[in-house]
Amino acid sequence: MDKCLGVSDVGLAKIAVRCGRLERLSLKWCMEISDLGIDLLCKKCPELKHLDVSYLKVTSESLRSIASLPKLEVLAMVACPLVDDFGLQFWKCLSFATGVEQLGSHCSLLEELDLTDCSGINDRGLECLSRCSRLVCLKLGLCANISDKGLFYIASDCSKLHELDLYRSTGIGDDGLAALSSGCKKLKKLNLSYCNNITDRGIKLLGYLEELSDVELRGLGKITSVGLTAFAAKCKTLADLDLKHCWNIDDKGFWALAYYSQNLRQINLSYCNISDMALCMMMGNLTRLQDAKLVLLKNVTVAGFELALRACCVRIKKDSCLSNMQYELEKTGSYNATSVLIAALRTTLNEARLAIDMVTEFSSLSISFREQVAIEDCKELLDFSVSELAWSLAGMEKIRASDNNVCCDGNLKAWLSAALINQDTCLEGFEGTDRHLENFMKGKLETSNKANW
Repeated sequence: MDKCLGVSDVGLAKIAVRCGRLERLSLKWCMEISDLGIDLLCKKCPELKHLDVSYLKVTSESLRSIASLPKLEVLAMVACPLVDDFGLQFWKCLSFATGVEQLGSHCSLLEELDLTDCSGINDRGLECLSRCSRLVCLKLGLCANISDKGLFYIASDCSKLHELDLYRSTGIGDDGLAALSSGCKKLKKLNLSYCNNITDRGIKLLGYLEELSDVELRGLGKITSVGLTAFAAKCKTLADLDLKHCWNIDDKGFWALAYYSQNLRQINLSYCNISDMALCMMMGNLTRLQDAKLVLLKNVTVAGFELALRACCVRIKKDSCLSNMQYELEKTGSYNATSVLIAALRTTLNEARLAIDMVTEFSSLSISFREQVAIEDCKELLDFSVSELAWSLAGMEKIRASDNNVCCDGNLKAWLSAALINQDTCLEGFEGTDRHLENFMKGKLETSNKANW
């Protein structure tokens, strides 16, 4: 029932009364539903296992009702700013009258909980949540009021956690990671992006999580090659790593990744200070790598990118891109380095033009003003990319037609870097939304992104 704007408490009541055995229900963006409707739903549908009340104007009173669902396994409450730690106390004590019923006895089956952007949640709330000992997935992104103390409660009692999202939870630091490394040994996926208090000490501790495979460390400016090297040396299961904007990591850290992280399949090195040599070493040594994001690497030259591409092009899954490039090459009948680059530019330019047409379809899919703004920004950014790619193609044609290519290298790097940044910036514009359209947009832009790389 996502985005059913006309559904109110009355409509929800009719569903609840007539569907007493309901097990799954999503009410995301149903803005007319209040605490009253949620309360009646929980009383009439005790079989509920999966409930999504994201973006509703519900308060902590709704948590009192939700806590009474004995079979609840998955709960999503994204962007419910009126819910706070006071509400989570209802999970610890079902009512002030009885006071002894704890969360573990009421929602003992709860496995997934999404509290992203619930700014009212703090450490006291996490103490209550820690009673849910069967939690497998916990999302606390944009919860700026939680700290290492609250994370300690979670790590102490939620030993079955497989996924933890702390995106932009800026109160989290090294002490919180120390608690995780000792209490959540089964953790496989961890998002620490923009948790700016984390240093090398915390990153080193993550190495003790032997099953960790997917880690996002975007924007951690305090971590260096020392911490990354220690982490890579211990974490042998790492498959997906995001280091975007980790500008204090130098070649030593990337050499360590190339040596230790042989299971890496996806990596994001955008805006990192990596050199030609380190990039080529990584692309050559990481034999299982399938996807690499390399936006605005200011220390990497055109020759460096070419060598890196040669080192890994037989493995990177760019089938559609390579197929289109092959077609362009066959038209020219030449297979030297310049012709390959020109073919890549033509392919990317065509895909970018198609992407602009596709993006215009998205406006009718959103009712969120923030999403509408992000879509319009994407259209403008892609238009810039088309211009920059066209300039790059013209520049390469001049290089092929003349023996003198002085001064062309700098312009080409600037234009191509700008084109890469535009598509990346487009997707970043959806941060803070429910990510539904972002994922759709990503799929539409995927071919263009691959070609652009």
